[in-house]
Amino acid sequence: MEPDAPLQAILVHTAETVCLKYIIDLLVEKRKPVMLVGNAGVGKTVLVSEKVSKLPEDYMVINV
Repeated sequence: MEPDAPLQAILVHTAETVCLKYIIDLLVEKRKPVMLVGNAGVGKTVLVSEKVSKLPEDYMVINV
């Protein structure tokens, strides 16, 4: 873990976050929309930010 990383950017992987990451990968690969819903602090923003940062250039990303 990087000591300078902000706390909100750190994700401790659990069985659920690994499953979510896999499902997100499948949906993006099939070009289907993805919407994550859950309580605060479960890692939705970090999972999506990580995925968006690794997308190829042929994807257009809009943050709302």
